[in-house]
Amino acid sequence: MLVFGIDPGVNNTGFALVEKNGSRFRVCQFGVITPDKGLKDEEKILHVHETVSRLCGLYQPEEAAVEELFFAKNARSAIAVGQVRGGVLLAFAQYGIPVFGYSPKEIKMALVGTGTALKEQVSKMVSLLTGVPEKEHPFDAYDAVAAAICHMNKRTMTRFT
Repeated sequence: MLVFGIDPGVNNTGFALVEKNGSRFRVCQFGVITPDKGLKDEEKILHVHETVSRLCGLYQPEEAAVEELFFAKNARSAIAVGQVRGGVLLAFAQYGIPVFGYSPKEIKMALVGTGTALKEQVSKMVSLLTGVPEKEHPFDAYDAVAAAICHMNKRTMTRFT
């Protein structure tokens, strides 16, 4: 199974295409989508949407795991991230890819065993589970891999219950 993981952000959107064979995970591609900071918000959303669409066409993932928004102190930034998330969801809808949402706490719990794990702990666990080197990408990229792994593990568990 190939899952597209997303950690949405206005200036940095983490993405990952992760495959699971048996109990092993393989990262096919991951990184961060970073629109130019000088772009208007709508142009940043378009850039993220187009990049996610291009990756969907290239890799044809079966499902997507997208980190949900958490309540932020800054409502303006929460709205902006929500708009980027909308652009991502649109790309998945255009390709008919089912989307599953997970809270940051749920993702951390699934990977590290605690919902209050630090980003360093998440990237370390991603490295242990997939073999990708640590500290070569921004944390957003590892968070996207974590979202995909969280989904695949939860999906496997739900199938057997």
